Amino acid sequence: MKKIILLVVLLIAGNFLYNKYLKGNDLSSAADALKLLETMQTNLSSSTPNPSATSTTPTEGRTLVYFGSVSQSGLSAVVEADEIEMFNGDQATEVAMKDTGCSKEKVVECAPTLNNNFYIRNSATTTKKYTVTLSTEVYLISSTDTSKLEKVSLLQLKERYEAGGLSGLRSSPFWITLQGTKIVKVEEQYIP
Repeated sequence: MKKIILLVVLLIAGNFLYNKYLKGNDLSSAADALKLLETMQTNLSSSTPNPSATSTTPTEGRTLVYFGSVSQSGLSAVVEADEIEMFNGDQATEVAMKDTGCSKEKVVECAPTLNNNFYIRNSATTTKKYTVTLSTEVYLISSTDTSKLEKVSLLQLKERYEAGGLSGLRSSPFWITLQGTKIVKVEEQYIP
């Protein structure tokens, strides 16, 4: 039984590695193969995949996310956040080609946001839970000037996105600044 489980794990890992690193790569030289192996080693040694769990691991710093569920508890709330990455310019095209498997000629059809010169990668299969309190600073894109953020209250954030339900929060990227598992600042990210 242990051999069967090990075999299944190896097959899954092999499929993951093929899709992530080999699919679409032209390994026409030994140098290309070595570069790919170095990339794989770096990425695998720094990652800790957990495909189905919700993490509550505290982190520090600033992260781009989509918000998920929100559950209120007294004067604070717990939000689930799905970490994402945003790319611009040529890098956006390259990443979209890799993620979608589309050629350079058809990548805009596969990733329509490239028409606006950006691409959002959402490869995470986990969400993280964070606490939001009344002291959390919130900055939303100004309704009169999209190049500016305006400070609003949590109540104003709730009101602005209540009309669209959670779909408004899930489709808009936000920068969150963290201290442990507490969000101290929320900043809406402009997308064209």
